[in-house]
Amino acid sequence: MTARQYEMAILQREEKIGLMLPNNLTKASGYVKKLAFECDLMVKNNPALAKCDPMTVMMGVVQAASKGLSFTEGDAFLVPYKNHAVFILSARGIATVLYRTGLVSKVKWGTVFENDHFEYSESVGEKEFITHKKALKNRGGLVCAYAGVDMKDGSSHVYVMDYDELMKIQNASPGGSDKRSPYQMWPEEMYGKAPMKRLFKRLPIDGLTSKEVAKAIDDLSQDRVSFRDVGESPVSFDDDLVDEMETAEVLDATA
Repeated sequence: MTARQYEMAILQREEKIGLMLPNNLTKASGYVKKLAFECDLMVKNNPALAKCDPMTVMMGVVQAASKGLSFTEGDAFLVPYKNHAVFILSARGIATVLYRTGLVSKVKWGTVFENDHFEYSESVGEKEFITHKKALKNRGGLVCAYAGVDMKDGSSHVYVMDYDELMKIQNASPGGSDKRSPYQMWPEEMYGKAPMKRLFKRLPIDGLTSKEVAKAIDDLSQDRVSFRDVGESPVSFDDDLVDEMETAEVLDATA
């Protein structure tokens, strides 16, 4: 399908897609039109998407709509892998989902390199629990990635993943070294996403039943963003990769 055909297909389904939007989006028509335009741009800018199974592209659009996210604003990506388009949440997208719970006042994340200045504290309640100043040039090699959250109850939470942990996730990902992988195209975004997902699973939100909190838990804890989202990079959906992917999930879950 061409970029224009995708745009028209989304607009023709405007009413149905609008039913899937989160409650915080009141102007469904405007959002769906914007999403259709974004899809048009993505396919024009990445011809490989036009060669993907159209169903997987449309599924990615629906995934974005169900979370009220934007492709052009960097909330999520559609990445071609073999003949599939894979929907991948970014760190920014996860932050959007966290804010939507109504329990979070501030979300911070980043990737630290050797020549950056970085300090953090895991003590709950400290207002300034992360200090990260990027080196203006020659940042050096990757050291770690972090995520931090200020809750509206006054508590603060931080999670830091070192280089070895980040490499374990990336190396467990089918396609992680592919030039089209988000790890190659948006490395800092992908490294920053990993600790944010780990931190989310540790936040004190268990037992809450509001619709948006429940949806956030479903989106992130159960991780339905792509087929298995191993290492947060594209997967090929081939049956012969299932065992490898499940092994990687076990490693990730035990960390």
